[in-house]
Amino acid sequence: MTNQTTMNTSHPRILIVDDDDNNREILKFALLQKACIVDTASDGLEGQSKIEQARLSGNSYDIIISDHQMPKMSGVGLINWIKIHCPTACILMSGAGEPGEHKADMFMKKPFELNDLFGSVSRFTDSSATGG
Repeated sequence: MTNQTTMNTSHPRILIVDDDDNNREILKFALLQKACIVDTASDGLEGQSKIEQARLSGNSYDIIISDHQMPKMSGVGLINWIKIHCPTACILMSGAGEPGEHKADMFMKKPFELNDLFGSVSRFTDSSATGG
């Protein structure tokens, strides 16, 4: 689970980090339909910047969903940074299989069903809004 103590369980704040525009938009649309507050980033460095901005503004993300293979910074690199600087629930996803060592709280192999995503998110929010 996450070390964050102010998780918004009714409308969880989620950051999706993926270099594939279509994946980002599909995941964003699906999670918006489940009453989540969703932001997106196109690579690990942009994700890192958004996480830091959110933290400094007092609106930290409840969950980070990140692709593994991205330019500039991999999902594993991003999640390692997150776990040091602002412990947050992290879901790592990849079509290439699960990387050997990572600090993500959960791994999802692509492609996956949206209901599996909702179930994964609800594990961290205990929210029926996401299907849990």
